[in-house]
Order: sequence, then structure tokens, then C-alpha cells
Amino acid sequence: MFRLRELPYDGSPKRPQYIGHLTNDLIYSRLAPGVLDELRRVTPRNEKGKRKAKLFQSLTENVGNPRLLEHLAAVTTLMKVSLTWDQFMEMLD
Repeated sequence: MFRLRELPYDGSPKRPQYIGHLTNDLIYSRLAPGVLDELRRVTPRNEKGKRKAKLFQSLTENVGNPRLLEHLAAVTTLMKVSLTWDQFMEMLD
């Protein structure tokens, strides 16, 4: 994602908020209709407004997790073969 968006990557686990928005669009909103809204609904926030858990932790083990893994593999493969962000998005769409 960093390569395609031409963003610097320093290996740090901290990511710009922008990456979270992209992840929600590329992964959760495309997993199935309504999944992102439901994950947001069932994943509570703490007193500071941050989520207490990561969204994927609210997926079911028998259906949600396998579908997420399949989708992640497909998205990752498309990113690897894409030369530009526009090319990636066209293939993903």
C-alpha cells in the first residue's frame, strides 16, 4: 500500500490515520455489504474514543475470519502485481 501510494515506510508499527481509512475501504467495506457498519457497531470504544479491539477480532471464526483471509490474499496479490495505485484500484473494483 505504501509503495503504490508513494508514501514513506519506516517499518514502524504506527501508521498514519489515512492508512486506517484505506484499510476500511479496501478490506472491510468490500468484504460483504454491511460488514464494516456491523463491525463498528459491535466493537466498542474506550473513554478516549479509541476502539477497545481491532475490527477483525469481532469477526466470527467459522465464517468471517476465513472470508477475511481470502479477501486479504486477493487484495495483497493485486497490490503486488500493480504498478500504480490507479491500476490496483481498477483491478480491485
